[in-house]
Amino acid sequence: MPRDEPFATQLRRVREARDISRSVLSHRTGSVGDPGISPSGIEALERNPDRRPTDQTILILGEALDPDPGEFPAYDLARARALFSESLSGFDTAWRNLKRLRGSFDV
Repeated sequence: MPRDEPFATQLRRVREARDISRSVLSHRTGSVGDPGISPSGIEALERNPDRRPTDQTILILGEALDPDPGEFPAYDLARARALFSESLSGFDTAWRNLKRLRGSFDV
């Protein structure tokens, strides 16, 4: 799968590879993130190649789809960014992850 394909294409490709409808995916996202993503919201994401959802939305969709590593590059990147995001991981966790990545350092 090309890594430069738009998010819309990635999402549709992974969903269709699992042979699940937007409705089923919507239901699965409700188990991951409250309140989840509606079928019409998923359709909007799949139909607009210029739309870039938030990392939180990508994480919810990715967890609901459970892709193999590398199958859903947008999800892989969102997971990586979340490791260093204060809003998604909290300051202490983000800082600890940064220190692990770069080794112990003084700022």
